[in-house]
Amino acid sequence: MSTSIDEDARCTSIDEDARNTSIDEDVRSTSINEDVRSTSTDVGTSSKSTDEDASSTSIDEDARCTSNDEDKRGTSIEEEARSTSNHEEPKSMFTDKDARSMSTDEEARIMSTTEDERRTSTSEDKRSMSTDEDNRSTSTTEGKRRARPLLSTRGACPLLRTTEACPLMRTTGAHLILRTIGECLLMRTR
Repeated sequence: MSTSIDEDARCTSIDEDARNTSIDEDVRSTSINEDVRSTSTDVGTSSKSTDEDASSTSIDEDARCTSNDEDKRGTSIEEEARSTSNHEEPKSMFTDKDARSMSTDEEARIMSTTEDERRTSTSEDKRSMSTDEDNRSTSTTEGKRRARPLLSTRGACPLLRTTEACPLMRTTGAHLILRTIGECLLMRTR
């Protein structure tokens, strides 16, 4: 009986050892699986980080290309602006010269017109002065011949120096500014 008990105890211990061994193996396999999982996780993380690095690198390269394109565009725009300004400067210079010549021409025209007006007015003044002198001499002669007043005191012309002799008369009977002998164009009353 003791032998069977010992054998049972041995079997029990063997079974427990086997159980423990299987438990240990399960634990080991579990730990191995966990290690594999963690390794795969690490590999995935590293691949993700690699992808992120690659994407960031591509983004940086895109940004560099974009900045290079913008620099090129800005440079081309500046060159176009310079060429445009270079083309516009001679135009503005020609325009200034044309404007100056036009203003000079206008000034010359105005001066010549002013000179013509001065000459015309001077010639007209000379003509009127000569006419006045002729009229004065004629009226003085005719006044001496006929010593009578041409206009009454009531209808005296404002251009007469005296009532007897008018400097603008050609003859004693017709006044240049009078329609009739008794009515003056410059007077409201006769």
